[in-house]
Amino acid sequence: MLLLGVIRIFGEGSEQLINRTLDILTQAFLASHHLGPRVIAKFANGYITEFIPGRHSSPDQRLLVAPAVARTLARWHQIPLPNTVRHEFIWDTFSEWMRVARESAVPVDLDLLEREVSRLRGLLSGTAAIGLVHGDLLWGNILFPERDSPEGQEAVFIDLEYAAPNPVPFDIANHWCEWAGFDGDYDKYPTPEQQREFLRMYLGNQATPAKVETLRRSCEQWALVSHLYWAKLRGNQSPIDYKAYGNIRLAEYWRNRNK
Repeated sequence: MLLLGVIRIFGEGSEQLINRTLDILTQAFLASHHLGPRVIAKFANGYITEFIPGRHSSPDQRLLVAPAVARTLARWHQIPLPNTVRHEFIWDTFSEWMRVARESAVPVDLDLLEREVSRLRGLLSGTAAIGLVHGDLLWGNILFPERDSPEGQEAVFIDLEYAAPNPVPFDIANHWCEWAGFDGDYDKYPTPEQQREFLRMYLGNQATPAKVETLRRSCEQWALVSHLYWAKLRGNQSPIDYKAYGNIRLAEYWRNRNK
């Protein structure tokens, strides 16, 4: 039987921003819960995972696929985690990026960014449940196996480099921000009622109006963290125009900061 795989090669210096040890451990952990591709082989600067045939979605299909995405997010976030890893890794990621950025003289106002991150940490740290989050749930990282229709029962999340224990509203809000796409069309961001419908599917039998609304408001707060998290791409040196995307996310942060 022919086994197809996906080869992932780590970019030079990427270990400064992505915990590669945690990356591989998370891959294996999720595969053991049937929520991700198996790691077939590891080598010094990368690894090979099994290939999952399927197709991606797009922002234009966001309402069609929302039920499957919400259900899969819930499965991720409900995986039992040892107390030793129940930690908000998002703040550690910010701190490490700040350190690297200062050493690399990244052309970003780091003092301002650091103040805003500190403000959000003071407001939000410890306010939300911790679960295993994907952390980069853009449309290209949501796969629908070929046997299922997009609105069917199953979605598979791939590209797990940013997966880690973190507040679950951050993951939900981060995905909602991806409804706007790489061009940042925030007219596509879910309306309050679309958010409630998504969360009713996410909470399933546990959904009540009060629980839905409480989680929705928490997600809106953690969306600010998501905006700042990706605004750091303004300093990214890459052929892809991450700087423009980082500027879009920073503008959204300031637009929503005091709501």
